[in-house]
Amino acid sequence: LEGDVVLTRGYRKIRADRVYYDFEHSKAELLNVVTRTVQTDRNVPIYIRASEVKQLNDREFVARNAKLSTSEFHTPSYYVGSTTIYFTDKTERLANGEQVGLVAGQYRAYNATLHVGAFPILYWPYIRGNFKQSETSIKSISTAYDSEFGTGVKTRWYLLPLLGLEEPDGVAATLKLDYFGDRGPAVGIDASYERDTYYGLIRSYYIHDRGEDHLGGHRGDVEPPYQNRGRFLIRHRQYLPENWELTLEMSYLSDKNFLEEYFRNEFEEGKEQETVLYLKKVFGDVAFSVLGKWRINDFQTQTEELPDVAVDVLGKQLFGDSVTWYSENHLGAVRRKIDNTIPWWFRWDDSLGRTDVVARGDTRQEFEVPLTVGTLKLVPFGVIRGSAWDDSPGGGGTQRVFGMYGVRGSTYQWKVYDDVDSRFWDLHGLRHIMKEDFTLWGAQTNRDSRDVFAFDNGIENISGADGFTFGWRNRLQTKRGGTGHWRSMDWLTVDLEAGFFNNAREPYGRNRTRGETFDFRPENSITSNYISLHSIWRFSDTASLVYDATLDTDNWRMGFSGIGLNVDRSPRLSWFIGHRFIGATESNLLAFGANYKLNQKYSLSLREEYDIDRGKSADTELSLVRKMPRWYLAMTVDFDKTENVDSVSLAIWPEGIPEWTIGSRRHQRILKYLPID
Repeated sequence: LEGDVVLTRGYRKIRADRVYYDFEHSKAELLNVVTRTVQTDRNVPIYIRASEVKQLNDREFVARNAKLSTSEFHTPSYYVGSTTIYFTDKTERLANGEQVGLVAGQYRAYNATLHVGAFPILYWPYIRGNFKQSETSIKSISTAYDSEFGTGVKTRWYLLPLLGLEEPDGVAATLKLDYFGDRGPAVGIDASYERDTYYGLIRSYYIHDRGEDHLGGHRGDVEPPYQNRGRFLIRHRQYLPENWELTLEMSYLSDKNFLEEYFRNEFEEGKEQETVLYLKKVFGDVAFSVLGKWRINDFQTQTEELPDVAVDVLGKQLFGDSVTWYSENHLGAVRRKIDNTIPWWFRWDDSLGRTDVVARGDTRQEFEVPLTVGTLKLVPFGVIRGSAWDDSPGGGGTQRVFGMYGVRGSTYQWKVYDDVDSRFWDLHGLRHIMKEDFTLWGAQTNRDSRDVFAFDNGIENISGADGFTFGWRNRLQTKRGGTGHWRSMDWLTVDLEAGFFNNAREPYGRNRTRGETFDFRPENSITSNYISLHSIWRFSDTASLVYDATLDTDNWRMGFSGIGLNVDRSPRLSWFIGHRFIGATESNLLAFGANYKLNQKYSLSLREEYDIDRGKSADTELSLVRKMPRWYLAMTVDFDKTENVDSVSLAIWPEGIPEWTIGSRRHQRILKYLPID
């Protein structure tokens, strides 16, 4: 066939100048080819142009001088190119060729390049792997400039295809190749894996750092102790025969500030970085475990378990199910190591200091007797606890006896008001659900928590204070959606809680501006008298008001408060305004943000945080997104006065493939609110 030849098969369409086709053997040769298919999960077209394509059989193809892009133009503004690509099609199809599954297959690409315009910006000699609609060898690219790192380029790659290896099911590995103008080059590998009997993850990163850490606040700029900095983390869980479970974890950090500087979210919100061996088995309602824990980063304050053996009873019924017994027992050796960078004169409390190896035994027994009195559910409980250490802050061994008794209770009421109907408030019927709950307990101990070393929360730091907590929780529900689409939703939520304590003495200098009660372990509560409120008012499907506050009634100071109004008028406008106060840090901030779609081509995003106490801006961020044919362009400027870091960044990415972003990815916060991608 010659001329404007068009072949179609399901979603796939191929155009070529010349086609030589052997229908008997499913072989073909096509010249000057343009093939089009659709990523159905993203609704984005994919175009492949090649000077020559050979069909080796019904499923195997080879292409010469190929270009892949989402652009329909003859000369695409961006593309991924390759001198030779071998592809095996594994897409599920019906007998007539109609596609019934995702586009899938295996590929081998030689001399792969990423072009922007006429310029190749990335190159790799050989790539091999599995092909899916949402997968590419390049996972993401981002570039930006800020006053902390300088001009930076971050790239993320699917590692195994990049090495010419097939990626097994359940395995994902990402190669990080970065460069920061004011800091240096960096490389890392993140991997995760999962099988029927085990799963885990690996995180690694190395940078030759020639800059300074900008930590903000009173710490200012800090020169790192080493130029060669990085981290290595592995977490693995193995399910062994006979219901045994093994957990292994190891975390190495080059220095104290590395994680905070380069992985801020993980530093603030992630799990503690630790080195652990944990073996566990559950025998019915009894759990046996052995915990070994060692500190390998000498700038961390941690308790080593050398080891700790625990036997727990997970709620055993006694006396005809009238009594429930919980038991927790520890026996082992522990050692507390503190941050080596803290000077000796700053360690004012002997219980917080470094220790030698200390033998420790601890047993906690709790008995509960559930009762029902009308609509009131009561659970009287009693706890007896004994602990012993062969060393203490005062010298020599010490013992502690702890006793606690109390009762937990709760009751529900609800009522339906079918006659409530308001177009203004968008109310169509109203159901009020109300719950009252309380915990009342008394506790006694012969040792204050400061008389023992601060090894582990939940063992050494328990409080001997008496306490009472009462909660009044309300849900007002209504129906919205209209005929045929009615749905129930919470219109107004108001939760009020108050906690009061006697003989309170908060251990280890923890924050007492925000009291908190743990009903299941009252001795672990933060024993500062408080009143707290949590409320959400969804006065329409597109607008809600949230308020949270905790009042410290010991000195009648606000420990925390936050109020925010969020309005979503998609697809054009969404905005919020809020205020946050944190008593422990005297943080008093007013925040505002908006996303606005100016027209079909431009969208704008604004974020502002204003420090009320200092009378100046804390952080200002502005992003502008420009839509082009099959492309987006974004510019973001940020002035962060908290950490004294200013930045400006540009970003471009193909329609439907934001992971191919070239530039900063901060603009993607807009995409959560505006349907531009």
